[in-house]
Formats: sequence, structure tokens, C-alpha cells
Amino acid sequence: MSEPELFGIPLHMLFLYFIVYSFLGWCMETVFCSIRAKKLVPRGFLAGPLCPIYGVGVLMMICFFEPIKKWPVLFFVVAVIVMSAWEYFVSWLLEVTTHVKYWDYSKHKFNLHGRICLQISLTWGILSFAVVYLVHPLISDLVMKVPSNIRLILSAVFAAALLVDLVFTVRRLALIGKLTRELEAAGKKLEKAGERTEATVKKFGEKEEEKHTEHKEEREEMREEHREAREEKKEEKQAEKDGKLARKQAEYDALVERTEQVSRRYLRQYSNLSSRQAQEGMEDVRALHKKKNEERHREKEQKKRSRKKSS
Repeated sequence: MSEPELFGIPLHMLFLYFIVYSFLGWCMETVFCSIRAKKLVPRGFLAGPLCPIYGVGVLMMICFFEPIKKWPVLFFVVAVIVMSAWEYFVSWLLEVTTHVKYWDYSKHKFNLHGRICLQISLTWGILSFAVVYLVHPLISDLVMKVPSNIRLILSAVFAAALLVDLVFTVRRLALIGKLTRELEAAGKKLEKAGERTEATVKKFGEKEEEKHTEHKEEREEMREEHREAREEKKEEKQAEKDGKLARKQAEYDALVERTEQVSRRYLRQYSNLSSRQAQEGMEDVRALHKKKNEERHREKEQKKRSRKKSS
């Protein structure tokens, strides 16, 4: 029985192409981002060295763009439109399902909702041109040189590894989404608690001031004692509210700490990581992540200096 094909290409070959180009895309992004950050920044939301957006993108190029190869200008225009639509869809899907925004082009000119922009879209067109006309013929020849039974075994191994990685990643992203929702709720409660505390203390002070004014003539001689008693009551009320506010703040800080721990790898990979639901909360998470990175950097520098002194 012959193997099923898609656009005249065996399915296992398409899967191997997906793996190869996902890896090459990961390498390209990692090198580019590492150079910009001046440190190693492994990209991709999977644990393994793969960026599926590139793998699927190249499969789309191979399957859909092949018929228009003989018209380079048309090919470039179609590639820009199709690949930009693909990037927009992936960004939207990740944001809707995980409530986290992994890239944001809002600061770039001619962007659409921060998900795509003209500069990146043109880059997609150039990459599509290079892949279909130059890279893929070489990759295809290399893959075809591998015996068919070895290709099938490699496909099975890669599929199993990818499945495990996907399960792990989906669980992690689901947890991050859950934490961002809790962070949003905790932030709102903290804000309301602060407003209630301020309003209650202010109202209490106004009531005490009214009492003091009403009995001012009758108790002129007790004015100082009354003022002190009023201040004590106000301080007690403030302390009570401060205690409740402090508990809310502690709960919020603990949630920020937990979110930072769970999403640390993604914060390291995507410096503009944000949340559609908990924007202020994610800002606190990024600030905490930055603070921890600075502390780890200082510790490393101290250890280096200690080793130099001991040597």
C-alpha cells in the first residue's frame, strides 16, 4: 500500500521538512535575538529547539507557492500577504488561548494590532523567496539521499518527541494563562481594597470632625483630649484597614512570584511578553524577573572576584 501524499509529496517527507525548517527557524531567531541582546536567547515556546511557525510557514510555501515560481514578482507579493496572515493568525491564537502576547510590533511603523508590521512582512517575503528558490532544493536533495526506511524511523522518533514537548508546553501555557487571570483578579481586589481603605479612613475622620465641631462650645476645655482620642481611633481604624490591605498585597506579591517562576523561560525568550488580561500584573512580573536577573548577575560577578582573589 502506497503512502498518502499531499500536493504530490509523501506525508512523512512533509513532516521531515517541517522539523528541518522549524529547527532552522529556531536557529535563525536565536542567533538574531542573541546578537541583539548580547547574550544567548533561545527562542520558541516549545522546550525543544523548534519554532513551528517557520516549519508550517515553509510547508505553506512548498505546497502553495510552487505553481507561481515562474512569476517572481507575483510570488513575492503572494508570499508577503500569505505569510503575514499566517503570523497574524498564530499571534491571535496564542493570545486567545493563553492570554499572553509573545511578540508585539506596536512600536514599529505600519503595524496591525501589534501582531504584524510592514518590516516583518517584507522580511517574510524575502525569506520565502530565498527558501523556495535557493534553500529548499538543497534540503530536498539531502533528505531524499536518506534511505526511505531511515526517514520513516526518524519521522516516528521526531513525532513522539514533538508530542511529548507539545503536551508539556500546552500544560505550561495553560498554567500561565490561569495565573494571569488570577493576577488580574488579585490586582483588581488590591486596587478596590486600597480605595475602600482610603474612603473609610476619610469618612471616619469627617465624622469625628463633625462631632468635635458640634460640641466645640460645650467642651472647649476638653479639646486637646478629644483631639488625641480622635487621632487614636483614626489610627486604629487605619491599622485595621492597613492589615487587610497588607494581606491583599501579600497575596498579590505571591502570585506575581509564582507567575514569574512559571513563565521565566518565556520572559527570557520574549522580552516584550505581555498579557491581554493582566497588563499591569505582567509589568510587575517582568520587573521582578529583571530584578532577579540583576541579582544573579551581581552574584556571578562577586563569585568571579572571589575566585580571582583566592587565586
